[in-house]
Amino acid sequence: MIKFISRIILVLFFVEAILYIIKPEALEFYRIQKTYHKLDSEYFVDLEPNINVIVKHFQRIFTMEFSTNELGFRASEKT
Repeated sequence: MIKFISRIILVLFFVEAILYIIKPEALEFYRIQKTYHKLDSEYFVDLEPNINVIVKHFQRIFTMEFSTNELGFRASEKT
């Protein structure tokens, strides 16, 4: 039983490594989302300040663009 569980963990590790190396377009949207989020003690998740990101869906269904100000808000002005 322990060998079976260790083999499953090893397979999952290799799958994760292969997906990290290949970087399929289907997972690119989620990778970009995780890249620009940071942990905040009060709000739990926050956006990085001063970024401008264009995200394209892997099947070209939509294109999304967003930017943040120096405080990490998606507002255009500092309020």
